[in-house]
Amino acid sequence: MISPDQTAAMRALLGPQPLLAPYQAIVLEADPARARALARGFLGPFVGMGHYARNLLRQGFTEQDLAGGGSDRLIDAVVAWGDVDSSGRTGA
Repeated sequence: MISPDQTAAMRALLGPQPLLAPYQAIVLEADPARARALARGFLGPFVGMGHYARNLLRQGFTEQDLAGGGSDRLIDAVVAWGDVDSSGRTGA
């Protein structure tokens, strides 16, 4: 559960050789409110777990971002959402 920015930072630290395989959650839904609600349903339990919460806080998210299953900012940063034709759009 990391943002693309965090993945890029890890790649810069590791260099080009080691395999880096982050997990990317995806919601196939174009409506922002529905996409975020679906993402919160999935992520909600994770953001309440200590190790995930600490990792997100290290990435620059706040306690407020973790509340309620995740703020729009958090959801948009760690979950790609849109329809099939969105070409990898993350968030709104």
